[in-house]
Parts: sequence; C-alpha cells; structure tokens
Amino acid sequence: MAISVFLIPSVRAEDKGVLWQFEMLGQGYGFEVHRATRSRTIVLSKATQRAIGASDFVISIVTKALTSHARAELEAALELSVPTLVFVESGVRAALPREVETIRFSRGMDVKEVAELIAQHIDRVSRPRTRRPRNATKSSARQAPSVSRETKVALGLFAAVGLALLSLAALSSEEEPDDARR
Repeated sequence: MAISVFLIPSVRAEDKGVLWQFEMLGQGYGFEVHRATRSRTIVLSKATQRAIGASDFVISIVTKALTSHARAELEAALELSVPTLVFVESGVRAALPREVETIRFSRGMDVKEVAELIAQHIDRVSRPRTRRPRNATKSSARQAPSVSRETKVALGLFAAVGLALLSLAALSSEEEPDDARR
C-alpha cells in the first residue's frame, strides 16, 4: 500500500518549481502526494479536510512567512492527529501553531545532518498519541496510528531529497562571479 503524504507549502515564488519536482519524485517512488486546491477563502474545503485526515503524514515546507492557508491546513492536521513534519528554513519567522514541532534547515546543510534531524523528528511525531479535536468529548478522542520502520525510512528519504532539491535550486540560481563568465 502506498504511503499517503499531504504537502503543505508556504514557499517563496522561486521555490514553487521545487514543489512540483518534489511531488513528481514522490509519485515516482510510489507515494501518494496530495496538496490542497486553495481558493481566496482560508476555510478548508471538506475535500481538503478528508485528504489531510486520510494521509499517513503531512509534510510542510516553509521558506517564507506561513500563509493563512498553510496555517489552517497545519491546524487541521493537528486536530486530526496526523503525524506532521514541518521544515522551516533558517531565518524565516513562521508563526506556526503552538503544538507544531519543526526542523530548521538551511540550504547549505550537510545531507547527513539533515537526514539525522529528519530521523529523530519522524521518530518523535510518529509515536502513537491520543489527541482530542476541538469541541470534542473524551470519548471521541482518536488514537493516532503507529508507523512502521519501513514507512519512517521511506518518508525520511523522501523528505531529505525534497530539502536537497531546494538546495540544488538555490545553487543553480546563484549568479556566477564576473571572472567565471569570461
């Protein structure tokens, strides 16, 4: 069965192409990658809420201040007890929901360092936990599912490659020094 990932972007314009590459890469490796169709309103559609709730993981990549759409989608993931990986670029003030744990990254980080951070984070967020949705009774609290080791490894590799794509995009967009052009 394919691992279902819901992608929540809050990225700069120049990073949007990397998101598309990230989605295609995930689909190529057998992940089901979903993303909300956003409208002018920040109220999440029922389809978006269902897609978030049906996902095995939510991955959010933040390279600019968190948009109101991204915040609403993250809050829905928290309410629905979906394990969430949030990658925030160093120097970005994201104003995330209080309960969200983040992995800070910079585009120049060593891949091994990023992989270790991701592994630790996946282990923390994928532990079974009970979370009660807003306005819910104790009896309606939902137990988050446990996650297999294979799923954690696959998700970690997928996320690491996504961050590597951001680093490569940053390198390719840097201008060459004047001496190198001659």
